[in-house]
Amino acid sequence: MSLWENENNQNENGEQNNDAMEANFTVKDSGNENAGDTTDEKPTYVFENLYKNEFDRERERKKKKGMRMSGGGIAAIVALCLVLSMISGIVTGAFIGRRNTHSDAITPTDSGSSSTVTPNETTSGHESTATTSPVPLIQQAASSGNTLSPEEIAANCTDSVVVVEVVTVTTYTMFGKKYEQATRGAGSGVIYSEDGYVITNYHVASETCSSITVTTSDGKAYNAKFVVGDKDADIAVIKLENASGLKPAKIGNSKNLVVGNYVAAIGNPLGYGLTFTDGKVSALSRKVSIDGSSMTLIQTNAAVNEGNSGGGLFNAAGELVGIVNAKISGDTVEGFGFAIPIDTVVKNVNDLLTYGYIRDRARLGVTINSLYLIDEKRNYSIVYYIQSVSSGSSAEKAGLQAGDILYMLDGEFTPASSFASALSKYKVGDTVELTVLRSSGGITSTTVYQKDCTEVKVSVTFEEFNPNNQN
Repeated sequence: MSLWENENNQNENGEQNNDAMEANFTVKDSGNENAGDTTDEKPTYVFENLYKNEFDRERERKKKKGMRMSGGGIAAIVALCLVLSMISGIVTGAFIGRRNTHSDAITPTDSGSSSTVTPNETTSGHESTATTSPVPLIQQAASSGNTLSPEEIAANCTDSVVVVEVVTVTTYTMFGKKYEQATRGAGSGVIYSEDGYVITNYHVASETCSSITVTTSDGKAYNAKFVVGDKDADIAVIKLENASGLKPAKIGNSKNLVVGNYVAAIGNPLGYGLTFTDGKVSALSRKVSIDGSSMTLIQTNAAVNEGNSGGGLFNAAGELVGIVNAKISGDTVEGFGFAIPIDTVVKNVNDLLTYGYIRDRARLGVTINSLYLIDEKRNYSIVYYIQSVSSGSSAEKAGLQAGDILYMLDGEFTPASSFASALSKYKVGDTVELTVLRSSGGITSTTVYQKDCTEVKVSVTFEEFNPNNQN
């Protein structure tokens, strides 16, 4: 998915929404993606999350049976997809520096060191699903320094990991009729409070889920609600209903990890139930792009598979040091699993619970839409123009205007599909030069001639901006 494509294009009823689609224009420090490589050429692999749904299994079953689609069927579907994609490209709107997807904007109950916060009214446009009881922040514990055997880690930590099963119902319209499609999926999660607050991946459980069911290690099933989450950070918190006496994981520190450390992954691979695998830390601070989001992850050779998403990565002391979220897929690939460092998870979750959004991200604070740009050679390209500028945003202070077409970053042409990656090295406080095309006649149609535009260079200094205040 490109930066500007809709990443949450359903309304609260699960219907497709092509009005003001939201895209995350947040950035994280990405560094050098080739760090540690000693050759100029590398094989191309596919990074994929570890979420397993029923359509993955059906696709594998058909492949094994050698089922094929007829040429006519393929042609018809390709033609339909082209038409739909063109329509989607024209009508797409997006927030750059979007609202975080969460059910409530949450504020602290105490300005001191309190470890709980209470929900306020929703500001995200989604129906509130959080409970009214205090929501605990994640607390990291000092490392015990003890070294446990694999058997002891499995015995001590498995009860803190859960199976997460979700159903998502999508409503779409075709040829004037509405259709519903239910998708079932399975992943994992880690308990961090006795009363049932669970950390998982956003791609496992989000506000778009129609139902969430969580099963603990003793086989007891709970209904659960989405509380807070962020797509780019791939992190979410869900709450088990009527839960008590659960065993929370001991939250460790990922900053103390070194390459070669023992780690164990516990999760729900392939939907088989809670499973223990172990290995080593293969690398730290790996720069990985997954579904258009740049992430800095722990690499491990502990076996992880689809369904492990949201599960725990534990160190030799049985402390949670990461949340498993990805692997590399390839015929010649083994032992390439990834986890979000727990220090990152704690910071992001606590920011979401405390402020309602993740702080320190560079956000422009504008709404965008798409159109076709035609150059002198009559070459067409889809570009994105600013539809509105939020009051108090970095964009407003820099002088960006509604109608400006995003064109270049620091003097280099940057297509929309790679804009997020190009900006990922920036954070709050950094300055970037954006070149925009400003049309003398304004944006009046879905097509703009480049010769009618003037290049304008704008210096943008990123300031802290709450995307929930987006105009």
